[in-house]
Amino acid sequence: MATQISLPATRIQASQRQSIASPAMGAGLTYKDVLGILRRRMWLIIIITAVFVVLSVALWGIFLVYSPEYTSVGFIRCKMPTQKGAFGMGGVIPRKDVIAMATASNAELLNSDSFLGRILERTKVQDTEWYKSREELEERLEDMQESFAAVSMRDREFVKLRMRAASKKEAKDILDEALILFQRQIEESATDSLRKSLAALTAQRRDVDAKIRTSQNKLVDLTQRAEAPGWMTGGGRTVVLQELSLLQGERLRLESEIQQLRIYGAQLQQDQTSQGYSSTVRMAIEQDPMVNGYRSQVANLVQQHDMLIKRLGPEHRQVQDIQSTIDSSQAQLSSREQMLGQQYGSQETEAINRQIVSLMEQLKGINTKYEEVSSRQRDLDQKLMSYAVSQEDINNLNRQLEIIEREIQSVSVKMNDPDRVSVEIAQYGSDPLEISFPKPLPFVMCGLILGLAVSLGLAFLLEFMNDSVQTPRDVLRHLHIPLLGTIPLYEQEEETEKISIEKVAMIRPHALISEFYRKLRTNLFFIAPPADLKTILITSSSADCGKTTTAVNLSITLSAEGKHVLLVDANFRRSSLNRLFPTEGPGQGLSNILVGQATVADVIRSSGIEGLDLIDCGPLPPNPANLFSGKCMRDFLESQKQCYDYVILDGPPSLLVTDANIIASQMDGTIAVVHAEHTMRGMAQRMIRELKSDRIRLLGIVLNAVRPRKGGYFEKSYQSYYEYIGAEQAEAVESGE
Repeated sequence: MATQISLPATRIQASQRQSIASPAMGAGLTYKDVLGILRRRMWLIIIITAVFVVLSVALWGIFLVYSPEYTSVGFIRCKMPTQKGAFGMGGVIPRKDVIAMATASNAELLNSDSFLGRILERTKVQDTEWYKSREELEERLEDMQESFAAVSMRDREFVKLRMRAASKKEAKDILDEALILFQRQIEESATDSLRKSLAALTAQRRDVDAKIRTSQNKLVDLTQRAEAPGWMTGGGRTVVLQELSLLQGERLRLESEIQQLRIYGAQLQQDQTSQGYSSTVRMAIEQDPMVNGYRSQVANLVQQHDMLIKRLGPEHRQVQDIQSTIDSSQAQLSSREQMLGQQYGSQETEAINRQIVSLMEQLKGINTKYEEVSSRQRDLDQKLMSYAVSQEDINNLNRQLEIIEREIQSVSVKMNDPDRVSVEIAQYGSDPLEISFPKPLPFVMCGLILGLAVSLGLAFLLEFMNDSVQTPRDVLRHLHIPLLGTIPLYEQEEETEKISIEKVAMIRPHALISEFYRKLRTNLFFIAPPADLKTILITSSSADCGKTTTAVNLSITLSAEGKHVLLVDANFRRSSLNRLFPTEGPGQGLSNILVGQATVADVIRSSGIEGLDLIDCGPLPPNPANLFSGKCMRDFLESQKQCYDYVILDGPPSLLVTDANIIASQMDGTIAVVHAEHTMRGMAQRMIRELKSDRIRLLGIVLNAVRPRKGGYFEKSYQSYYEYIGAEQAEAVESGE
């Protein structure tokens, strides 16, 4: 049968990899967790919700008897202004946003404290019991704010009004008074607004008339104050402007002549520097009689000199005398030309300078006169600008006056128009046909919703306040270690109530709880090869967690598989095997082996189960930790690994004494047992942390005493297990056969 219930190796290894590689997995609630909480706390949720529903119904009855309310409803229509056509036919339909703004504005006015206060001042309202039952004005206004409301209807031109009161008649009467008051207030406001608009427009017209007269007087004054006759000529040009134009032309001419003379003077100076004198001076020199005489004389002497050289030779005295005469005449010619060049050059320069000075004097006079005329022109320009501005002001004021006249005429027409009031009563307050408060459905729904909220909150609060490790999902979420097996709470099984649960796998091997121990054995097979996992320690965080029960039943299921198993009681302070498997021997055990008082053959005994041998703990030694850490303990384990397939040690709790950690460090693997009802989450986490800190090979967790929950895994297992094995075998299980 063991082969039928074995889990696949790949599934166990995948589960281990998932829990080890993803330690943060399941940190938050999943939908399965939520459903599990709801199933476990279903009766709590139902009872609390039912209590709140009953309380809400009772509260509805109290309000129905002592504080009923009736609601009267009325409507106000907002008349939108329309523009008449050219022939007074039809109108332009107002836009939706204009309608929405108008209705929202009227609704806000109806809900204002000032309007509600005016309603309370109405005589008919003050005669109602609603008004008389409230003594203070503040109380009446607060109740009016709660009982009266006006709401603009979306995309429609109506405002809906409602009034709640304990009497049907009073609700209608108060609402009718509010409708009448609002219509009168709008009528008075419309009339007053038109009157104020007419008065304001009339005042504007007087102001515009006064401004027009002022501007006209300014034009006359500007015309009379013009100092130059004919200051305005055709084309908008003044006489002074014409004179200024002539002066500007003369000034430009003089500046041009001065510039030309300066350029000419600069050119003369350049010629004098490069050639000695200018071309004009050269012409004057060439026309001088003495210069011409000297030149003719030199030319004749040169001709004679050439003839004598040919006839007499260059060394002749007469030739030399003529050459001396030529040199003398040439010197006189050069002297004369130089004297005339200096004389004519200075005269020419002085003449140009005198012309420039003369023109500068003329330009200065023209500039002085130009500035004078320009000043006169600026004054005239200012007058012209003032004249143009005044004329434009008069035109603008005349246009503004025309607009004001049209607006005055329009307001006067509206004063006599019956449609000047923008609202009308579309429907007076209705007679309430049924009670508006309290209604049973809202009370029941509120009680139901509130009850569900409180019950769900309490259910989740209780769940979160529970610090124990109750389910396999808690192991995965909080302990982050592989789950080797889950053992249900044996008190829930009827067939195991009168038997020793520590040996249930032997007494009733076909019971469901025995099946879970066989699943633990099967899962253990897939942790590691048998050769690597021969010595196993069973420990827990504290006492009464079920570690001895787990060790015994695991040993029984291993031996039932045909394995040779040795079960050793290593809990010196609280031994259990001698109670579960009584013996009449001398009471020797593991402690005697470790101190050398006995051998394994002296203390080992049979359990009465084929393939399962036992070693009791023996007498309590003075210091168990020293014994477990000694060489004798290691030798004992090594020797028994050669004789048995599995050596199972029922060790002490790891958080109470240090023995468990010392033993675990010498074992091939350690299994930690967690009690689902008693082991707190912090204790389990501390146990795992301490075991791992000592580099102990922790194989996984066995979750013991798991209570079957409504709709949970174990409850379904109880139902389906016996259906699977058949009715006859189920009866045999119940009878203990």
